[in-house]
Amino acid sequence: MYRKLFAVLFIFGLLCPTAFALTEKEMNQKFSAAAEKAAASAAASSKDSMKDNMLLTMSFSERGVREAEKEVYETHVKLHGPDWTVPEMIDGYAYNRFFVYKALPSEIKDGSAQEEDGSYLLYSEKLLPNRKLIRAFAVYTGVKKTPRYEGRIGCKAYALGPQWVITSGTCPIKKYDESPIIVYDETYNERTDREIENFSIDGTKIKNPEYFSNGNVWLIYIPKEGNQNLINALSNKRPLKILGFSKPEHIFTLAANGQFYVHTSRYGALVSDKTKAKLRENSLEGTLFKASSSFNGTATDPFFYVKNGEEYLTAYNAAPERYHLNVSKDELFQSSWSGKSSNKYTILTLDDLQFIKNTIQKYNPASWTQLKSRMFIDNPRQLFK
Repeated sequence: MYRKLFAVLFIFGLLCPTAFALTEKEMNQKFSAAAEKAAASAAASSKDSMKDNMLLTMSFSERGVREAEKEVYETHVKLHGPDWTVPEMIDGYAYNRFFVYKALPSEIKDGSAQEEDGSYLLYSEKLLPNRKLIRAFAVYTGVKKTPRYEGRIGCKAYALGPQWVITSGTCPIKKYDESPIIVYDETYNERTDREIENFSIDGTKIKNPEYFSNGNVWLIYIPKEGNQNLINALSNKRPLKILGFSKPEHIFTLAANGQFYVHTSRYGALVSDKTKAKLRENSLEGTLFKASSSFNGTATDPFFYVKNGEEYLTAYNAAPERYHLNVSKDELFQSSWSGKSSNKYTILTLDDLQFIKNTIQKYNPASWTQLKSRMFIDNPRQLFK
């Protein structure tokens, strides 16, 4: 809506440069007319679009990592029970913990033990139950890490049922951003030690969620305990239909009998819009294809096929999603994400449908009973079984 509104006002200003000399009342009247026209155009564009998309967010923390220093001087720190606490950061460097036990005959035989002064010892990074501990220590690794910094990502999602949500595999729930972290002019090129704090759907936190991925899609499971209000809200969402393909090229056979649409989030919270898309012939590479549209989709944007007013999720935009961390408390909006744009999309395959079926059947068979009538293979007339 806002995109069209700005375009109307921009063209209006170019064609009518004297307009800005009008009275405030006249300007308000012309602005209202332009806004009304833009709103009508946006409403027409969004007709029959899958409007029940949601924002799945994940809050987390992680660290930046630097390579080990060239000269590493081994440093040991003794640890003491019962908590065996190790200084997480000493002069900004990381330590590993080791617990030393007298080796068992089986550990000597399989080579996991080390010989020292005629005795065999087992070094473990974990406390072992029912074993007599000889000593414990932490050793300097030479790897420099930042403190923990908070971050947040957001991905477009749809309800598969009251207890299941689906989003694109490009949603970086497990994947680290590739950009470096810069702290006090020091550059940390890698990231590590992610700890997920919570998931939310449209601002409502999910209690004890479970999440699964095959690389192409993510499934979020919402347990009943503690999530009843959210489950009730998801029950009122428009049912999502999914159309996958036994062979990627089969998607091109649908163009003659329906329309393709990109439902984008490139304008953030300001605009929920969609645009018609046309498959580019000879663009298929594996499960990737290109589509022409008035504007490209962004990371986690869905690609729908529409026939007779019914919409089917068929692909996801292939662009990556980037995010930033709260490295500096002085920088506003530092903890944010952004989806790159792309004209490439990844087709939902037979393997994706099988992954969805197997996962939901295993953890929540009742949900699969409801969903299986909304999953199709190759065309909207052929149910996936």
